Amino acid sequence: MTAARISAETETPLLLVSSPDAAAQGGCLWFLEILRQANAEVPAARLAMALDCGDAAGFALEALDCGITGVIYRGEDPVRTKLGQLAELHGASFLTERPRTLFLDEQPDPEAACRAWIKMESP
Repeated sequence: MTAARISAETETPLLLVSSPDAAAQGGCLWFLEILRQANAEVPAARLAMALDCGDAAGFALEALDCGITGVIYRGEDPVRTKLGQLAELHGASFLTERPRTLFLDEQPDPEAACRAWIKMESP
């Protein structure tokens, strides 16, 4: 919950991004649970989420149906366009490529890395 705590402390909105193609490995419910736990432990955190569905349209559709508010889908048109329209109807963000991402589990000091990331990304 390092990112959630730092988001609250700095009043900075953060996008929690799953690992690449994570929807194929764990579905969408585990990702919703991460956000639920983060919000429960740190209610002042300003968090959004994006589940990486790779090029699997079925996983992207499932993510939207289960309430994921951000989907990353790297598949081709015309499916990409249709999923983008569905995401808009669900009020979800729809990304066609992965944003720059900091993986805290790869950092020797996750808190320092998160603070540096926020400082670097803030205008």
